[in-house]
Amino acid sequence: MSTDATEEGEFPEEVTVTLDNGQEIRMSRSDDGGIELCNGDEACVTLPATAPEFLAIYEFFQTMARKTR
Repeated sequence: MSTDATEEGEFPEEVTVTLDNGQEIRMSRSDDGGIELCNGDEACVTLPATAPEFLAIYEFFQTMARKTR
């Protein structure tokens, strides 16, 4: 798995994760503060910041940003 992210300590604007099967998943912040998840075909879903899964995905975002250093 590989990622693209920003500098340490920052919440990344966008992270692209390439899975072992070659599929890319892009995660970015939505305009309303939630998280937008897109697959390689650009089919996207927005997860609001109030969703129960938000915190887990937020932490995943930060972990992926740290792993690129």
